Amino acid sequence: MTMKTLRKVTAVIVCLSLFLCSAVSLSAADSKATQQQLDFFEKKIRPVLIQHCYECHSADSKNLKGSLLVDSRKGLLDGGDSGTALVPGKPGESLLLETMKYGEDSYQMPPKGKLSDEIIADFEKWIEMGAADPRTESSKKTAKAEIDFDKAREFWSFQVPRHYPAPEVKQKAWPQNRIDAFILAAQEAKGFTPAPRASKQTLIRRAYFDLIGLPPTPAEVDAFLKDESPDAYARLIDQLLQSPHYGERWGRHWLDLARWAESNGHQHNRLRPHAWRYRDYVIRSFMEDKPFDQFLKEQLAGDLLLWSEDHIVATGFLAAARYSGNELDKQIQRNDILVDVVNTTSTVFLGLTMECAQCHSHKFDPISIRDYYQFQAFFSDGQPGDVILAESRDSLSQYVQWRWQIFDATHAGLVAEQRAKGVADPILITPENVEKQIAGKAREIFTKLERSIADAPRTWGWYSASVEASAAAVAPHDMRWPLPRTDGQLRSGRSVLRPRGDIKAPGPEVMAAWPAVLCSTDGASPMSDDVIPDRIQLADWMTSRNHPLTARVWVNRIWQWHFGTGLVETSGDFGTQGARPTHPELLDWLAAELMDSGWKTSHIHRLILNSSTWQQSSAYSEANAVVDPENHLYWRWQPRRLEAEAVRDLMLACGDRLEVADPGGPSAPDGSAGDRPLRRSLYLIQKRDELPRHQQLFDGPDSLTSCTRRRTSTVPLQPLFLMNSPFSQTTVAALAKRIREDAAETDEQIRRLVQLTLEREVSPEERKQFRAFVEENSIDDLCLVMLNCNEFVYMP
Repeated sequence: MTMKTLRKVTAVIVCLSLFLCSAVSLSAADSKATQQQLDFFEKKIRPVLIQHCYECHSADSKNLKGSLLVDSRKGLLDGGDSGTALVPGKPGESLLLETMKYGEDSYQMPPKGKLSDEIIADFEKWIEMGAADPRTESSKKTAKAEIDFDKAREFWSFQVPRHYPAPEVKQKAWPQNRIDAFILAAQEAKGFTPAPRASKQTLIRRAYFDLIGLPPTPAEVDAFLKDESPDAYARLIDQLLQSPHYGERWGRHWLDLARWAESNGHQHNRLRPHAWRYRDYVIRSFMEDKPFDQFLKEQLAGDLLLWSEDHIVATGFLAAARYSGNELDKQIQRNDILVDVVNTTSTVFLGLTMECAQCHSHKFDPISIRDYYQFQAFFSDGQPGDVILAESRDSLSQYVQWRWQIFDATHAGLVAEQRAKGVADPILITPENVEKQIAGKAREIFTKLERSIADAPRTWGWYSASVEASAAAVAPHDMRWPLPRTDGQLRSGRSVLRPRGDIKAPGPEVMAAWPAVLCSTDGASPMSDDVIPDRIQLADWMTSRNHPLTARVWVNRIWQWHFGTGLVETSGDFGTQGARPTHPELLDWLAAELMDSGWKTSHIHRLILNSSTWQQSSAYSEANAVVDPENHLYWRWQPRRLEAEAVRDLMLACGDRLEVADPGGPSAPDGSAGDRPLRRSLYLIQKRDELPRHQQLFDGPDSLTSCTRRRTSTVPLQPLFLMNSPFSQTTVAALAKRIREDAAETDEQIRRLVQLTLEREVSPEERKQFRAFVEENSIDDLCLVMLNCNEFVYMP
């Protein structure tokens, strides 16, 4: 095959890809909405419609304008006096968007003023995606009856997990542990036979990418293949679980859930230079095999626990919410942050779509609007901020003392104007305000303070008024942000119910409590009536033995990251609209095993990776595929493409360019500019809306909301990146240089190339074809071909 022929083949592939992608796009508007699309509607579209449109265009409107209803999908499609308001997939033909843009020849809505460009862009994106909308009828027609919590608790996910015994199977020799017994029993019920065990070459590549996200070296492959001891494979798994790269690989999974990024998002997208500490905390937690119940508690309530740097850093989970830097209405911004925290926490730990109850009681699940705001009240005592991590209690006490000196000076009359504005806490004193409004002694004190703490370590974390002054302090803030608020305004355990989610129309005050359906009786909580539970008690409740969701949700996520799909396919929705578990007894058994092991994630890893189920080959059975085309019964291993980070790291590793010796620390740039750009992808700067190119192309998370499961797309830009991008060309040059340095003869170069890229030996037929290709072209061209073959980017 000549390079000319290769280019022709590539052109055909690209054209075919374009055709296939176009076909998918044409049918997108008519296909079933994905959970990601519905989440986008709930978070970006519904609140805007409620706040700006429902007053005049809903079933509850006193005077319906233009015969247009926007409180249901049908109403938008039917339109009003001017015609249909919405054409899914076609923003240019949708009057709804045209009126929002304030076009000269159209109505201008809302009449009180044009919405922000960001909101308009959200609506345009929503329409382009097919205008997913779960609202089937107008709000009056869908008013939900009072929830029957006793009946609701009969649903499978709201019942306490049980420790089921292993079922009997016919093939007694196949099960390695109870996982296999549950899987095989379901297969035998359908007359299936599991696929044979994968080869050792396949298993080592699969295990390396699954647990550490990096390829094994040729020497590591060779040593494993030569090790014929019966426990060779089990020792390999133990070795990988103890590798520092295990924490990096599985920490990245968690960061997907935590919607972690290093910038605020929105238009100004200001960087958070200390947010990397939370990333490193997550990596350490996995490396230390931290019990999941402790991991959960530190992230939800680290600021309330006994002082330690890790506890404060862990609150980066709560603080990862995005917000705008130029929003004038700070009340709306604070509400947006609390909404984000509630939605993320409930999705990540409970597998519930509580965001659907922000404006009204959940249409499908037994979650009331009161439940939503009572849950929000757990987080009303805090706010995101750049938290100073004092090296010692003495230095921290000095910092706090200086802050109070500034505060006392202010109250002594140096800045009567500031006092008149109602300053109630020194936390509000920032460098900007001091520069403008505080003179003399106060400015001198602040200069001394700035000089002293300039190099003090900080983290982007969660500050709460409950934190003792001797435990943490908060760095100065930009007053344009929605924060800081005074400690007096951060009221622990209270929130305000907001009908329709309208921040401008608050309802009654509510106190912190868990969702009623998860309590023993309607609306009851384990706490006494005169005690308001805090986030520590929230974490304890979530990880109690009788909690029906937390353990199930976590083991299902672990299973999903090992197999590509969870036992519950909708890993972010364990509610009535989510998928039912394919193996409910196995899910419950794994949840019980997790709790019995002391919430050790490594215990579940070992059970799964040492099972015959995980060690199957990908051998295809047409008979099985007819009955179970989606492989829900796990009758074979399902090959899947590597994630964005693993693709880039693999390319760098092949060319011996990947820097892995010094993990952690501040993030590196993406590209050639700046320091250390060739670190693992995990350590590249994660700036919202400006993510590294490989993450954009290969379906990395956008960090705007929690990513419970990455999608896998196939688009023309992916092979073009692997073939023609500057990064790929540099990788090819480095790989070819390495091959030439390692071997002089063509056959040995080919052998080495296959070892480095595919982690196996070259077959005789491949050697023959590759030799002919190299003789007509070059080893560089063969390197490019290897980087573009499916086997290179797929987990076998």
